[in-house]
Amino acid sequence: MGGRGYRIRMIGKSRNELLSDMERRLKESIPELEFGPGSVVRAIITDLSEELAMSYDMLSYTLMMTDLSVASGIYLDMLGQLVGVRRNDGEADTAYRARVAASELLRAQSNELAIRLECLAQPFIRDIVIHQWSHGPGSCTIYVISTGREFDAVAVQNVQNVLARQGAAGIRFDVVLPRDIEIDLALLLIFADGVPRHRKNSIISDVRNAITWYIVNLLPGNTIRDTDIIKVVRNASSEIIDMDVIDFAVNDVKRNFGDVVSGWNERFTVGKLQVK
Repeated sequence: MGGRGYRIRMIGKSRNELLSDMERRLKESIPELEFGPGSVVRAIITDLSEELAMSYDMLSYTLMMTDLSVASGIYLDMLGQLVGVRRNDGEADTAYRARVAASELLRAQSNELAIRLECLAQPFIRDIVIHQWSHGPGSCTIYVISTGREFDAVAVQNVQNVLARQGAAGIRFDVVLPRDIEIDLALLLIFADGVPRHRKNSIISDVRNAITWYIVNLLPGNTIRDTDIIKVVRNASSEIIDMDVIDFAVNDVKRNFGDVVSGWNERFTVGKLQVK
C-alpha cells in the first residue's frame, strides 16, 4: 500500500501524444485519408484522444491513491479500513495516515490481510475468499478464484506456496476452489428479415461466446440476472429483434428463466449452452 513511501509510476499518454499516435497509425494504414483542420477524421480522433486522456488521468490518480504516503480523503479511509484502523471524528489526514502506517496489521506477515495481498500478487489469481474457523479455532479455508478455469490448478498451488512461506505455525489451512453452480441454457434467436444464413451463424457464435464470458466471470456471491443475459444477447447484434428461452436449468434442475444467486463460496459455470 505504499507504506514505505514509494511512488507508483504514472501511466498513460497526454492528449497530444494520443492524437499524434492515432494520426500516424491511420496514415500508415490508410494514406489517402484527409487529416487537415475541419476534416471528419481529425474531429473523430481529436474527440477520442481527449476521452482517452481523461481516462488515463483518472486511472493514474486512482493508482496514486493506493499509495499510503499520498492517499487522502476517502481513499485514505479505505486503506485504513483494510488494516482495521478507522478515522476518528475530525481527524486530519496527516494524523490518520500516521496511525494507519503504525498499524500492527500493516507490519505483520501472517495475518489475513498480509496473506490476502500476497496471494493476489501471484499469477492466475483473480481473488480469494478467506473463511475463518471453518474447522474450529485455529483453522481457515481459502477459496481461490482463478483468472480462468484452465488456471484453477496452478492458482491453488500458488496459494499453497504462499501459505508455506507465510502462514502462521499451528494454523490449519485448506485451499479449495468454490463449488460450481452449473447453468444450462437453450435460446432461440429471432432475426430481422433478410439476414443471410452465414451472418446468422456468426451472430449465434458471438452470442454463445458473450453469454459464456458473462457467466464465468461472475464472482462468488454474485447473481446471474435474466435482464443481464437479455442485454448480452441484444448487444451482440442489432439484427437480433427478439429471443425465446427454450430451456433453463441450474445444476440439472429445470426451472423458469430468472435470476440465480450464488453463495460466497460458489461460482457459476456453463453446462449445456445452445443458441439457435
